Amino acid sequence: MVEVLTDCSAGSDYGGAAIVAIVFLSVFVVLIVGDGALSGFAIWKAIQRGEQMPDSERVRRAKNVLLRLCVTSQCPGLESMPLKSEVLMRRL
Repeated sequence: MVEVLTDCSAGSDYGGAAIVAIVFLSVFVVLIVGDGALSGFAIWKAIQRGEQMPDSERVRRAKNVLLRLCVTSQCPGLESMPLKSEVLMRRL
């Protein structure tokens, strides 16, 4: 066994497993950074689009989301219940 070790010396500082680990971690970091950048861009665009939308449309969409959520649970009377923002809009 010792003779094999003296005849076969490693020419690099890293073995195969270390190289695979470095490549894997590098790709993983690039994917995480890319995901963060794309998520941030999507959130930024959604906020911009929401600010441009009229208040009545935002209220209507929010109420529709609440109604869809209540389809699976018991929410009696939600259809006729005005939202706080609707009440405020009526006062304006």
